[in-house]
Amino acid sequence: MPETQWRPRQGSSFQGIVDALIAHRLANPALTQRHKWKTDRSGVAAEVDAFNSEVCRMYGWHQYIEEGDPPEINAEARLSAQTPGRSGRSAALVAGAELIVEWLGEGGRVVSQEQANGRAHICASCKFNVGGTNLLDWFTTRASAAIQKEFERRNEMKLKTPDDDKLGICDVCYCPLKLKVHTPPEIIFKHLPEEQLKALPPECWIKIEKEKSL
Repeated sequence: MPETQWRPRQGSSFQGIVDALIAHRLANPALTQRHKWKTDRSGVAAEVDAFNSEVCRMYGWHQYIEEGDPPEINAEARLSAQTPGRSGRSAALVAGAELIVEWLGEGGRVVSQEQANGRAHICASCKFNVGGTNLLDWFTTRASAAIQKEFERRNEMKLKTPDDDKLGICDVCYCPLKLKVHTPPEIIFKHLPEEQLKALPPECWIKIEKEKSL
């Protein structure tokens, strides 16, 4: 919101963004009245959904846009797909889209089997490796479908590690680890905010590889 410089917190879920935006507008009644900002959940959800769709169109992420239905229907579907209590921890549609569409390097390049195995072994015992059995606990409906397709693509490429059954979602970067352990480092660093890098534990392979690249 340019009028107040408000931005959603990094890593917020769709539901979390809607709730935070409503709270922000209610805390600024004069501006809300002047600009006729909506404060009802369905109306604000439709605005957030429309904004996300425009960002996706701008970057060419058309596979993450649900066309055909009115914005309020798509928005309500996304709200209903969010699990209560995950606000601030779920991966937002746009935040997760970049790594999902780019986890394979140019020409389908992935890291070596040895490197992927080493990464997975570290993740398997990490306290931030959580959940992951139900993607809808973390991601929007559209993002969950996209991730599932990439899991299928991973299977077709016969990519796996000995620790696959222990890999879930990273509670710091909100990435599906079964995909991330095969991802070229330059793609990971491209989409790694500084605050997430700082939040990673010292033994994390992402932090170690980042330090070696400097």
